Amino acid sequence: MEETLSVYERICRTRRNGRATALDYITSPELFTDFCELHGDRAFAVYRKTCPAYIEDISEIHRTEPYVYSQMVAGIDAPTFGEAKNSWLTGTAAWTFFNVSQYILGVQPTLDGLKIDPCIPHTLPGFTVTRRYRGAVYHIRVENPDAVQKGVKRVTVNGAPIPGNVLPIAAPGETVEVTVVMG
Repeated sequence: MEETLSVYERICRTRRNGRATALDYITSPELFTDFCELHGDRAFAVYRKTCPAYIEDISEIHRTEPYVYSQMVAGIDAPTFGEAKNSWLTGTAAWTFFNVSQYILGVQPTLDGLKIDPCIPHTLPGFTVTRRYRGAVYHIRVENPDAVQKGVKRVTVNGAPIPGNVLPIAAPGETVEVTVVMG
């Protein structure tokens, strides 16, 4: 015999306490721990679990836009198992941008300047990013010739090497060319 539930009861069952949401995964200690413990491969794998672009193969079940985060996905006991709910109503996209830009790409604003400390999958040969910081524009190229997951071997700013991995603060309106070599 099929159980008949009111709309309220269905919502309560689908969104019961304890069910993980996308935001739970993005802001989880596991993600930050992986970033901080030098495991770029694992950190990126966790990111891929919730990134809409990487779950396109289940879009017919998910039934939401393939480029947007949803607040939650209906669980096994819901009548619409696997269906995403409440797209565009979550702060997950902002938290994901924060995690990717500051912990995977490793471009972190500090009081002393931009700290560059990438933690990427070993298969990624490098990347480029443009970052505005305190009125200046930083064009950052990261190279990973040794296929490492974390570690900065050298940094050059406008062609000159600098000690460490914190970029000096540039004057507002200035454009800064940065090359970071991992190793």
